[in-house]
Amino acid sequence: MELFNFPEYNQPIGKINNLINDIIKVVINISTEKSAKFFQYLGIIRKDNR
Repeated sequence: MELFNFPEYNQPIGKINNLINDIIKVVINISTEKSAKFFQYLGIIRKDNR
């Protein structure tokens, strides 16, 4: 999803936008991984999935 679509600024803003999107994806991945491990620790999610 493009936040900015100005042709004259496409290069720098596009790169910054991609960087921000990548950072957001990494943060979401880390937070979901940590919360999954936390729920595993609580025993709500079991590794055998029964």
